[in-house]
Amino acid sequence: MLTRLRIQNFKSWADTGEISLAPLTGLFGVNSSGKTAILQLLLLLKQTVESTHLSSPLHLGDDSTLVNLGTMAHVLHKHQIPGTLTVDFSWTLLDPLDIVYPEEGPDSTLFDIQKLDFHMSIIGDGSRDPRVEQVYYQFPVGERFFRCGMRKKESELSALRGEIPVYEGQGSWPSDEYILIVDYGLKQMSEPIVETTLPKPLKFYYFSNNPIENLNSWGKLVYAFEKQLRHVYYLGPLREPLQKAYSAGTEAADIGQRGEQALPILLAPQNEPVKEKVTEWLCELALLDSFIVRPFVDGDQILGNEIWVRHTSDAAPVLLADVGFGVSQILPVLTLCAYVPEGSTLILEQPEIHLHPKAQAGLADVFIDVIKTRNVQIILESHSEHLLHRLQRRIAEEEIHQPESDTQRPESKQIALYFIDNPAGCSEICRLALDPFGSISNWPQDFFGDDLGDLIKMTKTAIRRQKAQE
Repeated sequence: MLTRLRIQNFKSWADTGEISLAPLTGLFGVNSSGKTAILQLLLLLKQTVESTHLSSPLHLGDDSTLVNLGTMAHVLHKHQIPGTLTVDFSWTLLDPLDIVYPEEGPDSTLFDIQKLDFHMSIIGDGSRDPRVEQVYYQFPVGERFFRCGMRKKESELSALRGEIPVYEGQGSWPSDEYILIVDYGLKQMSEPIVETTLPKPLKFYYFSNNPIENLNSWGKLVYAFEKQLRHVYYLGPLREPLQKAYSAGTEAADIGQRGEQALPILLAPQNEPVKEKVTEWLCELALLDSFIVRPFVDGDQILGNEIWVRHTSDAAPVLLADVGFGVSQILPVLTLCAYVPEGSTLILEQPEIHLHPKAQAGLADVFIDVIKTRNVQIILESHSEHLLHRLQRRIAEEEIHQPESDTQRPESKQIALYFIDNPAGCSEICRLALDPFGSISNWPQDFFGDDLGDLIKMTKTAIRRQKAQE
């Protein structure tokens, strides 16, 4: 599970500051405030890990990827070239790691790792591909830490950053050599131990080889990093319309960023528990009562399956494609929540889209069920006050826990909610201060509009018109 994130110099963000991530993390705010940019950064890292292209440290995307961010000039804050994109995040490992430190001998297990920190800084200098400035993994060991990574030489960084001119007679283009960082010292930062030089990384997060004899940490750290990001799943704000018929079912790795594989996954015989859970949630949301699968026949040929549903137990069945649009939009959300492996992180954009207010509120209960029973993390971007108010109610009812601060019972922290704004072209983030009774003490002005102001103006207008008629 992702536990911490900080992004610097990315799109509308000069610096997000430290963002604490919980099993259920909600991002709220006005349009174009910077909410989606936070999600895009995580998707950028994921698609780079999964990319087969090794020519660039970052796979900024194309028409077939999760996000297509253009060039580093598009990505960097205020499009400043040269510029440095910096990312720090932490996560708890799906499977603990045993790391052997070479000075203790190849057979001596020194660390049992449950949590990792990751840091990268990448420079866009106007060339076609960005260049890695520094990357390392780090984890605490009591009052000490272990760090393993690589960085550019300071003289070469000066050229990359444009601090010295780069043309014949006054400097030269930086080489592709890096310095290895291996540091095992006190928590207060000490000077890294330079062991050797390395060729440039093929991607931003790993070396091309392991230069330290008997050090098994690098490959394990890289594997843990890749595993975490491969367990990130994304569903966009617009989902595929429902079809009249579907294939007999499929076993897919993902439902797709538009949810196009949701129904084929539900129809697969081996996914019957997933279908049962999705049906249960649909009933709780008062959207559907049951699924009925029938062969889709054309003459004497069976071309697939028709999906019929009942709104209530005594209602006549209707084709799923003929029910309200909201059902087609929520089905991929529920399928993803029930289908992904435990330990996954879900990124959801506007999961409540096209749902009526009661169902939007009920969706909050679905998410609470997911994080508590499936060990799945949810990071969502939403505009729904109904979803937020239900979360506040569940905090008051102690169905979900929100400590008053990160230092108070941090192990019980299950929810973190943020408001994001962009007052002067630079995004700002504020954590909503929720007390144990669900109240928000730092509620932003006109967070969800001005309901009270509209009610007062409507009442005054009604009084004025009634007096005029009299």
